[in-house]
Amino acid sequence: MKDSNKKSSGIEESKDKEGLTSSNQDQPESALQNLVETGETGGPIKKVTGYATLKDLGMLTRVNKKFQSAMNKEIKQRELFIHSIVTVDHTLLLAKTKQGQNKLYAYGKNNYGQLGLGDRRARNEWTEATLPEGLDLEQIIVGYNQSFLKGTVGGEDKLYACGRNRHGQLGLGDNEDRTEWTEVPLPRGFTIDKVMAGGSFAFLTGKISGQDKLYACGGSRWGELGLGDRRARNEWTEATLPEGFKIEEVMAGYYHSFLKGTVDGEDKL
Repeated sequence: MKDSNKKSSGIEESKDKEGLTSSNQDQPESALQNLVETGETGGPIKKVTGYATLKDLGMLTRVNKKFQSAMNKEIKQRELFIHSIVTVDHTLLLAKTKQGQNKLYAYGKNNYGQLGLGDRRARNEWTEATLPEGLDLEQIIVGYNQSFLKGTVGGEDKLYACGRNRHGQLGLGDNEDRTEWTEVPLPRGFTIDKVMAGGSFAFLTGKISGQDKLYACGGSRWGELGLGDRRARNEWTEATLPEGFKIEEVMAGYYHSFLKGTVDGEDKL
């Protein structure tokens, strides 16, 4: 900003602690004047903060108590806390508001609709995605060109997917790509623990009647599903676990998989 000795909306130019001159002369005058005189938030403060630099905002906060109060209120209303972030060739971010509301943001590659934004256009900025109605989101998962959301609706386990589905890796019973979050049918009586996604396949771990279960779907050209063959599946198919094996973790790579757990208390891989 250029230096100025003129007053703008009743606020004079001032110097910060380092002696650097700052001015708000480039602020939208009507919005700033209304804010200074009335302390109103909403439209005016959004316009001011949209044009101001961090130094300008610091100066305005120091010299005007009403502006400071309005800024504090706006920050409290809009502040988000990062819950989790996952990335492969695209990125999903789960954030929560102070009121506990979930917010999902996405950016990156989107050629198969893996951002869940309803199109195939890549994003280079965080873009808010619309969550399935009523979903209490617990886990976000990304594989290569595919994405999953795990959570509950009315206390019932739910799984949603989008993105590439050429090999049936979304577990939807077909091989059609999805650009919007689509509910995935789950095995009957199955309670989800975790979801893992790899190159063109995915796994579910959980329980049925208290017993550990592992389900797989997607491509299996190299046998990565652990089903004893190289045939792709587009529905969740139960994988036979080693005898006595208790699952602790499943790792899905691009064309390979690992199971970590124990047998009779002894570590096994």
